[in-house]
Amino acid sequence: MNISPVVKKNDLHTFINLPYTLYKDDPTWVAPLRSEAHVQFDPIKNPLLDHCEYQLFILWENNKPIGRIAAFIDTLAVDYWQEKIGLF
Repeated sequence: MNISPVVKKNDLHTFINLPYTLYKDDPTWVAPLRSEAHVQFDPIKNPLLDHCEYQLFILWENNKPIGRIAAFIDTLAVDYWQEKIGLF
């Protein structure tokens, strides 16, 4: 297994679409609209990202994506609470 950061447009596509592959056969999974999933990670369309530093990561096994995670530092929250905090 290896973890790689999302750096290219194709990586972002893989990151966004991974849940649709992982959970496609789960009858209890309610898929979000793909357009909404794309907006969530678009700094132009999501104003929250204006004050966040973030990095997206994909977990790979045998050249197949098997997991993902997003790490965030919300600079407004850090300034407000005066604590070095992050979110994932």
